[in-house]
Amino acid sequence: MTDRVHQITIYDRTAGCACRPGEQRGMMVLHAVLYGIRKEYGDRVSISYFTLDRNKDEFEKNSEIKSLIDEKGLEILPVTIVNGKVCKTGENPTLAELRELLES
Repeated sequence: MTDRVHQITIYDRTAGCACRPGEQRGMMVLHAVLYGIRKEYGDRVSISYFTLDRNKDEFEKNSEIKSLIDEKGLEILPVTIVNGKVCKTGENPTLAELRELLES
């Protein structure tokens, strides 16, 4: 592991809803993945999570996200960016995927 601070940013449609069990379960899995990364990397990782319903301004500020949505529609979400590079679209990353991305 390196000493640099890694940046993980996830852009998603919504933070999930208790009324939709599939969404809620997906959020619980993502929370566990991000918790695991934070536990392993501590202050060597910074994690941002933005949702279209709560953080629309963050989507508009990021030209790459804006372009992806314009080209592919909302189905492209969630989008995971690690250290400034789009690494995964359409589904959240796994713990193993994030570890690999942070080590590369």
